[in-house]
Amino acid sequence: MNKTEFLEKLKTELNVYSSDEVDRSISFYSEMIDDRVEDGMEEEAAVESLGSIEEIVNQIKCELPLSTLLKNKAQEKFEKNKDKGGRNAVIITLLILGFPVWFPIMAGVFAILFALFVVLWSLDLSLWIVSLSGILAAVIGILSIVPAASIGLWPVIYCIGVFFVGIGATILFFYAALYTAKGIIKMSVAFIKFIKRLLVNGK
Repeated sequence: MNKTEFLEKLKTELNVYSSDEVDRSISFYSEMIDDRVEDGMEEEAAVESLGSIEEIVNQIKCELPLSTLLKNKAQEKFEKNKDKGGRNAVIITLLILGFPVWFPIMAGVFAILFALFVVLWSLDLSLWIVSLSGILAAVIGILSIVPAASIGLWPVIYCIGVFFVGIGATILFFYAALYTAKGIIKMSVAFIKFIKRLLVNGK
């Protein structure tokens, strides 16, 4: 398969999506083929090295916005069932009759996911606040050394101790908050990718 045939087939597989998204993907793979040809590969070999069309299409779909995939999936289901009027009527009737059952379940699932999301970010916010409190404690400790010197040695040692404890807490909780935030973001991205894979691979 040469470059033109490959890009045409790719465009055909992605024609259900917006032209901008399709154009970006086709341009990316066109440039990739050109780069490999410039490096000395034959055009057919360069195309073959990219992998199968199906794998590439699934990869492109997984990189699309979730809203685009949801919209396309809904449209695909509608087109598939638009000529099955009787079946659609039965499905709609069952959905209406089952509303008291399936809606609370779905609402509960979304509520749990949202609550988990809020709890995780609240935990991370608490870590940032403790880190900032450590800075405040360190500043108070260092500023209190001079007044404490007029009282005696032990108050000065205490103020120095407060300073180092504040610095230590700041560093410790800063990294804890930072890695917690990164973990939450990675988990959120992984969850979205999981939903995308379900939409892309779902039949």
